Amino acid sequence: MSEEKKDDITKDETVDTEVNVDETTENEEPSIETVTFQKTKALKQRDEAREELEKLKAEKSEDEKENKPTSTIGTFAPDNDRLTAIEFTVNNQGLTAENVAEIVSYAKGKGISLEDAKDSQPIQDYLKAEAERKSLEAASPDGSRSPKTKQKNIPTKIEDHEAWAKEQMGLK
Repeated sequence: MSEEKKDDITKDETVDTEVNVDETTENEEPSIETVTFQKTKALKQRDEAREELEKLKAEKSEDEKENKPTSTIGTFAPDNDRLTAIEFTVNNQGLTAENVAEIVSYAKGKGISLEDAKDSQPIQDYLKAEAERKSLEAASPDGSRSPKTKQKNIPTKIEDHEAWAKEQMGLK
């Protein structure tokens, strides 16, 4: 056996080095046949594992080729997401911070650019719903309006109050 194969066998961590107790006693060294058998078995296990690893690598590379997007130019990438989000916000000043956050999270999830995310149907529906909600909030009275009729001045002092009450009831 060449020196190269010996080194390869000793470096392999998955080699089965157990010796059957039936074949040897405690003081006795294992026989050449036993060691040769174990070595052959370990080499066979190593070769099978390497073949399986190569098969898995080949399958993985084929799966990656099939699922790989055609172009990643202009997509929303994590390494430059902050700069891209700032740029998008400056270009779309009509959007609120909440709207931009929704668009950013949608773009990250889909792996598309922010402009494409903004133009997508789910985001357009979201923006319309937000605009309707805000218009309804603005149309509803908030309680800060003054009453339609003004009340007459009600006096604060007791004496003035008695006079005012008599006047209101028509008493003299």
